[in-house]
Parts: sequence; C-alpha cells; structure tokens
Amino acid sequence: MAYITAQDVRDITAQDLTTSDISDSDLNDIINFAISQVNNDICTKITEEEVDYIDSYRKNLIDGSNTVYYVKSSFEWYLGDLNDDGAVDENDVIVWIYDGSSYTRTQATVSSVTEYGKITLSSAPSSTTDKITITYRKCPVSVNTPDPLLKKACAELAASIAYGGIDAREKKRVSIEGFSISKDPQAERHYRKRYEQTIAQILSKEPISKTEQEKFLREPEYYETEKF
Repeated sequence: MAYITAQDVRDITAQDLTTSDISDSDLNDIINFAISQVNNDICTKITEEEVDYIDSYRKNLIDGSNTVYYVKSSFEWYLGDLNDDGAVDENDVIVWIYDGSSYTRTQATVSSVTEYGKITLSSAPSSTTDKITITYRKCPVSVNTPDPLLKKACAELAASIAYGGIDAREKKRVSIEGFSISKDPQAERHYRKRYEQTIAQILSKEPISKTEQEKFLREPEYYETEKF
C-alpha cells in the first residue's frame, strides 16, 4: 500500500511524465522511496515512551486484564507510518513489557491500532509488570486515510526524483549521441521547491483541537474495553 499511485505523479505533472519517459514500475519504486522521505520530514519518532495514566478515559492500567493502551499524544496527533510501508497498522508500534524481577523485557504482540493512538495488545500484561513502553511515530496529518497535503507532497517529491533521473539520462545521451534534451532541466528543482512548500504547510498544522479529542473519546469503540 502507498499514499499515492504512479498515475498521481503523472497527473501532478499535467501528464508531462509519460510511460515513454518512465515506467509505472520504476515510478512505483520512486514512490516507495518518497514515502520514506516524507515520513521522515513530517513525523516525529517517539522511542520507548513509558505508559502512564493520562486521564479518566485513558487510564492505561497494568492490572493483568487490561489490553488497551494509549500513547501520550493520542487524540492530539495521528499515529505515523513507522515502517514506511504507506499505511498505519499494528506493525507501526513497538511495545515492550518489562519484568523488574528478572530484569528482562518481552515484545508484546499488537493486535490492532487506531490512527488516534489507541493500541490493543493480544493479551494483557501481568499485574506485576514493572513498566510498558511504546515506540511510534506521531504525525500532524492523517496517514491512514492519507491527508490531501500528504498525497500532494509525496507526488511532488516523486516527480522531482523522476525528473532528476530523466535529466541525468538525457544529458548522458547528449554527450554520447548528440541527442537533444526533451524535458525541462528545471523541473527537478521546480517540484522539489513545491514539495518543500507543501511540507511547510503540513508542519504548520495544529494538533487536533480539544473539542475533536473529546468527540473521539466519547465514541464507545475507543474506550469500551477499559476499566472505570
């Protein structure tokens, strides 16, 4: 899964990038690289954040029966794509359970996540667990249902990379065979600049408002398994 398709990249160039210039397969490879770069530019990685009480909705109990935990930025930021596969799922959080008596830690199995930072484990940590930590990325826009600005940024970066490759290829042909360059040599920089402007727009977004947080917290699916 990816934020965008090869056709999205062609569309953003007004069809200037054709299949004669670059194949869908090669463009998809570029998109996969672009996803990694976009994630790095807009997300913040949180490493081994210790689970703790947040509020009456998000108690994060370690009682031997609770399996639902929330990251501290839940309902303010979106969960990001930690493994750069273009989606947010159970593979995008790493949960460690620490046993203080044996001085060991075990990686928990995550059964599901929501993009608002709710994490459900396949089994409840023991009540004697010393601590639980979560590694994840937080993002100012939705990745799970790609925000339009996220898709735009990814397409612009992919276009810039594609034009850069075509420009280098065409210049080699000029030096070897005397052919003329068919693409605008400024296109790479043009789309790179557009990308940087879109990233700035994304980073300027505010976290989800308190009103929006409470709306999601009131929805039963987000807290029905917790203990009150």
